[in-house]
Amino acid sequence: MAAQSGFPWAPDDGSTDDWVGNGEFNNTIPRPNNGVWQTWNYSGPVSAFNGNGSVPIPCYGQASGCTAFASIGASSPIYQSCTAAAQQPYAGNAQLQSLALAALFSANGACYIQKGGVLTPPAYGTFGNASRGMFTGPMYVDLDFALEKMWRIKERYAVQFRIEAYNILNHTNLLNFSDGISDPSGGGGVLSSSNAFGFATSGLIGDGGSSNRQFQFGLKITF
Repeated sequence: MAAQSGFPWAPDDGSTDDWVGNGEFNNTIPRPNNGVWQTWNYSGPVSAFNGNGSVPIPCYGQASGCTAFASIGASSPIYQSCTAAAQQPYAGNAQLQSLALAALFSANGACYIQKGGVLTPPAYGTFGNASRGMFTGPMYVDLDFALEKMWRIKERYAVQFRIEAYNILNHTNLLNFSDGISDPSGGGGVLSSSNAFGFATSGLIGDGGSSNRQFQFGLKITF
């Protein structure tokens, strides 16, 4: 039996949007992100994005795969929540609030919203507050089981029958997130998107996940 919590992960904008505006596209964290690490702003409970991975986090905006704001309307609660969250870190500064909305509505801008948590790009010229490792990825659970029976035939011979079951609970173990592989500027929000932010697209043993439930039978004769 193996059970462990998921690995820490965080929004890592590895694009060259240059929200900060210094032309360097980074904030001095060179690894593991090839020198590119641009933080976004997050508000709401951290637990809202914890354990994610089975489905993409819903997103709105112009980033690829996101639902366009125009399709939901400016009066919708989602639109209101996204624009309010984008401006909230810059309360009292009308200029930065305007730049925050400009970033939100830009080509790679997006608002990810789930369970009260909202992630938006920073205002142009600023860093966001979404720090490294602030979320926890999907947990790993694996239970293997084996049953064997031995029959002895006189003193010289023996027959052993084994039943082995792997991942007997058939728990889906997805590839764990880590900093550097979840880019909010890539968009997503739909299962068909290979860049779906907050969505594990792999779950194989070699990827760090596990296979589905499997059984193995064995018969051995010793003499």
